[in-house]
Amino acid sequence: MKNISKLLAVLTIISLVFSSCEDEDVQRFPDFVVPVVLLAQNVTGTYDWDDLDNSVYSFTLEGENFDGSADGHKFFVGRSGTTSTLIDVTLMISYNQGDIVEWQTLQGSELPAQLTLTPAEAASITGSNVSRFQKGDAFQVTYLYRIDENNSGTIRELATPGVDYCGGTTNEGEFCQLVINVTGDALSVDAFQAQPDTVLRAGTSDSVIVQFSNALTALSSVPAITANNGTLIELSRGGDSIIFRYDASMGFTGNDIITIDSTTIVAPTGNIDAISASTLSIAVDDDNPEYEFESLVVGEGTATLLVALSETLVSGATISVVSDSFEDLEALALTVTGTTGSVQIPIENVPSTLTFSFTIDGEDIAGNETDEAAAVNVTISTN
Repeated sequence: MKNISKLLAVLTIISLVFSSCEDEDVQRFPDFVVPVVLLAQNVTGTYDWDDLDNSVYSFTLEGENFDGSADGHKFFVGRSGTTSTLIDVTLMISYNQGDIVEWQTLQGSELPAQLTLTPAEAASITGSNVSRFQKGDAFQVTYLYRIDENNSGTIRELATPGVDYCGGTTNEGEFCQLVINVTGDALSVDAFQAQPDTVLRAGTSDSVIVQFSNALTALSSVPAITANNGTLIELSRGGDSIIFRYDASMGFTGNDIITIDSTTIVAPTGNIDAISASTLSIAVDDDNPEYEFESLVVGEGTATLLVALSETLVSGATISVVSDSFEDLEALALTVTGTTGSVQIPIENVPSTLTFSFTIDGEDIAGNETDEAAAVNVTISTN
């Protein structure tokens, strides 16, 4: 009987030990410690990549003593006893989960405190640089704090609680970890255009515009934008665009490639970011438009001349027709549809054989003129 009593006593002790260990695993504090919980309230703001100079992250830091009777937090329900006192809290910050460094220390008597943190301040604290911020970067704010344990004079240092603690059953705003994200759109080229034409003539100067998605008013460096078969000289900068004078190389015809060195595109806040388009093309045309006879359709009182064009001409092109078969005609308007041109020639009496020559006076969209000396001679039988 005595042995059975001893066995029961041992089992009871073992049971208590396991029960105590299980309780310790899930509880942030021993039963005899009434905690102080730090709260982060009124959390607002992000770091907007497009406007870092005016971005601010802020929150109210508070400390709350729990007596366990009515607070409702899952770890403190039913606790009672002397309230512990917050001595101080040291806020810590890291950049992209790198080294954790001290931000500032506040005494318990200073709470609640309204705290703000700008991108420049966050960069200075962590030893980083605002000019290197990228979309998707993040700062993590954590803390260490000390309490007077149950106001007994025993100082206890505590760290940022883990996710198993945070939230509880009442979502009281416990300060577990604050994340400040760098948000916004990456720098990109929105549009690229030549003025006034989309095709430029080699050997002449024209202006081209590079349009960006972000404001570039305060670019801190000259972007390296080059042309493979021409030169670009910056003329002016707008709020989100740069105007260049483009000089195509003599004799070059085709699509010239414009290359943008993305590492030299520095936004107003000093951000460097890869752009979505690093190469663009601009059409360069140094060929004079050519034309040739296609057909002549003779009808009652009119003859419709059709010509084939090597390229589309701008509106306003004219055709001059000279013929022994009918009187010389003044320049007639040429109707251009793509690379086909047509004109109606009024005639009273259609001879059996028509002999005439014609020339076309016009320009392509690059400003290249047709060759006035390249008259086309045509003889056609109408029988």
